[in-house]
Amino acid sequence: MLVQTVSVAWAMTSITGGAADKVALVQSATMLPILLLSPISGSIADIYDRRRVALMALCIAGIGICALIALQALNATTPFLLLACCFSIGTGNALFSPTWQLIAREEVALHEIPEAIALTSVGYNVARTGGPAIGGMVVAAWGLSAAYFVAVAALLPAVLTFALRKAESARPTRKPERLFEAVKAGVRLVVSDRFIRTSLIQVFIVSTLVSVLQVLGPLVSKDLLASEVGIYGVLMAAFGIGAVAGALAVGNLRKAFPDAVALTILTVVVGIGCGLVASARSTLIVLLGYLLAGAAYTASAAVVNIGIQVTTERRLNARVLSLYQGVVAGSLAFGGWLWGTVAAHLGTQAAVAIAAMAAALAPVIWQRSR
Repeated sequence: MLVQTVSVAWAMTSITGGAADKVALVQSATMLPILLLSPISGSIADIYDRRRVALMALCIAGIGICALIALQALNATTPFLLLACCFSIGTGNALFSPTWQLIAREEVALHEIPEAIALTSVGYNVARTGGPAIGGMVVAAWGLSAAYFVAVAALLPAVLTFALRKAESARPTRKPERLFEAVKAGVRLVVSDRFIRTSLIQVFIVSTLVSVLQVLGPLVSKDLLASEVGIYGVLMAAFGIGAVAGALAVGNLRKAFPDAVALTILTVVVGIGCGLVASARSTLIVLLGYLLAGAAYTASAAVVNIGIQVTTERRLNARVLSLYQGVVAGSLAFGGWLWGTVAAHLGTQAAVAIAAMAAALAPVIWQRSR
């Protein structure tokens, strides 16, 4: 579900003449379904056959990508239809992600959960590294349609894996709750647990800040570096490479520092990365900024994720995970609107610089939220 991100963002850049607010809405449309469905997607993963849920989610995402292929073939692409396809892909992701994470979570013992979460982050960010880079190269070499076909092909191994998975091994063994009751239990826990509330505030702030590099990536490439889609793919790849490094460092980071201190350090590093991008001194400096921001953001998200999972009752785990993902998605959707608006009025460079400065204030904000 990541290969098409470059092609969709670049398609929006092309048909709107690089309008910052329209380009930023690509991420908002992709993340909004995760926010809207977060109260129920985790409950669905808890009480229904996870194999079927995963297959349904992958099919919904596949429909969105196939629609992109059809629109491109018919030369009927419009900003609205692009966003509608992104919404379909996001809906599939919203249903798939908590289901996949819960299955991975239950495959390991309790003391192995932190390492399992870190490895899951590595897997996701390897895809984030390869997806945009491959997407950018494919678009540059063969056009948008080819990138969409690659995205469809990338879904097939996951579809095959879950199609061959035994339903009994994916079905919860405890007596299922009713969906509405399950949703209420998950929301009640988040509202009543101070640690979880604070953790969600922290991840919301960091995700909103780092989203400036993702939503304005095409404009960083086009406006600040005066380059084409190939460099955009390289920027996203640098972010992903940093993310892999950050995920691998989480274990040592948590051993060296308390979680609160680690989050403060990582947020400052996100700000440094944004500052390097805003300086736009050279392509290498901008790439270093994306690398640092990707590493710090993934590590901070993993620290919060681990803390939530190891303190949450096992039967509520998927529900809390989906709400966590909803907060992340909400911050990215909000960030898409926020940074697109700022860039439209003040310019791409100013928007990234504002995010860098805000990162210095973020630790103060969440200290007051405790």
